[in-house]
Order: sequence, then C-alpha cells, then structure tokens
Amino acid sequence: MEAWLQTITAAAPHAPVIVVATHCAGSTPGLAAADLRTRYPQVQHLSEVDCAAGSGIDDLRDLIAHQAARLPLVGQRWAPPWAAAAPPARREQETRRGSSAG
Repeated sequence: MEAWLQTITAAAPHAPVIVVATHCAGSTPGLAAADLRTRYPQVQHLSEVDCAAGSGIDDLRDLIAHQAARLPLVGQRWAPPWAAAAPPARREQETRRGSSAG
C-alpha cells in the first residue's frame, strides 16, 4: 500500500484517496488510520469490505459516489472540442476491446 500511496502523492498530491481493505469478514485489517492520514493527508476515508460476503460494498459504492460528486468539474459541461472527441474515442476503445478479445 505504501508504494501506491507514494505514487499517488507524486503524481497527484491533492487527489482525494479512499483506502479500501478487502476480505475483512472475520478479521481486523489493522489499518493505522491516524498514521496513514498523517503521512498521506489526501487519504479521505478508510473503508472495509468483504467481497465474498458482500459486506460493506453498498457503503463503499455510496462513499465513492459522494466523493466523486465533490470533485472539481464534475457536472460541468464539456468544452465543445472535448465533447466532439468523445464519440470517436469511445468507438476506438470498443474497436480495441473487440480486437483483443479473440
């Protein structure tokens, strides 16, 4: 986790971060929240989920939606050049997916 947080800090020092501990059913992940937030102030939340049991997934989904809605530019209109570029980019992405599926 340290390597990921260091990479995020170097590339986007002000990007909000949500740390997710997985496979938490029946165990305590042992995340040192205060220590992580001291060293990486962009850590906004620490969340625990268990994919097998499905616990915590809905709360995490809500948390991500809430945090994403607070990001700058979310809900803003795209500038015309960007809006015009979106459909061709999506088609290119679909073409690449189709060619790598075989």
